[in-house]
Amino acid sequence: EKAARGALIARRYPWGDEAATPDRADFDRFDHFAIQPMRRFAPNDYGLYAMSGGVWEWTRDWYDAAYYSVSAAVNPIGPAEAPQPNDGRPPQKAIRGGSWADCGEVLRVSYRASLGSRSWRESGISGHRTPTIGFRLCRVERAKS
Repeated sequence: EKAARGALIARRYPWGDEAATPDRADFDRFDHFAIQPMRRFAPNDYGLYAMSGGVWEWTRDWYDAAYYSVSAAVNPIGPAEAPQPNDGRPPQKAIRGGSWADCGEVLRVSYRASLGSRSWRESGISGHRTPTIGFRLCRVERAKS
C-alpha cells in the first residue's frame, strides 16, 4: 500500500483522489482481454508504474476482513498466522490493486480482496489459473555506460 501511494498519504489512488480513468490505469477492459504496457501510464512519485490496475497483486499478507480493527495504526503487516474463515474455506491471502477486468472503485490503494491460499497441488492447477491475478515486479534501471 505504501509503494502504491508513494508520498500521497491518505489519497485514494496512486495518482491522488481523482477517479480512475483510462489514462490513469488499466481497468474496465474485460472485452479486450489483455494487459496494457505498464509504462503507458504515468509513474507515481516513487517512480513506480501501474500500481493499480493491470493485475491484482497477490500479497504475502493473510486476509482477515476485521484485521484493521485490531492492528497497529502504523504499518500493519497483516496477521502473523492464517485466520481460519468461518465458512469452511481454506485460509485466504490478500490481493490488492484491481485488474484490467475490474471497475475503477477496486483500484483504490486501500481496497483488499481475498484469494484461497492452497497450493496448486491441493486444489489442482486449474484452481489458480486466472488472467487477473499476478505480481507487481520491481527492478532498478541501470545507468547506460
